Amino acid sequence: MAVLDFPHLELDERGTLVIAGTRFKVIQLIREHLAYGWDAPEIQQQHPQLTLSQVHSALSHYYDHREEFDADLHRREVLVDELQGRQPDSPVRRKLRESGHLP
Repeated sequence: MAVLDFPHLELDERGTLVIAGTRFKVIQLIREHLAYGWDAPEIQQQHPQLTLSQVHSALSHYYDHREEFDADLHRREVLVDELQGRQPDSPVRRKLRESGHLP
């Protein structure tokens, strides 16, 4: 595995940025930070197997490379939307749509 010049972070065998010694993807922690507004202590509380230093390192790396992460998150959202658009409605989704609970 490649090691980054950033404490607690490394690239796994697929080139994905993870918390060193774990399978936690940095992008996962960033999504939680952005989606729920969680700060480092809250993220660590949600994932007690991580240290606060590991979480801070992930967040610091995000803010040092914010444009890249934000572009990647946007690319992922577009891909999910595309894939969902290709899927036929399940019976449950169809009922929810018919009842007005989904657009």
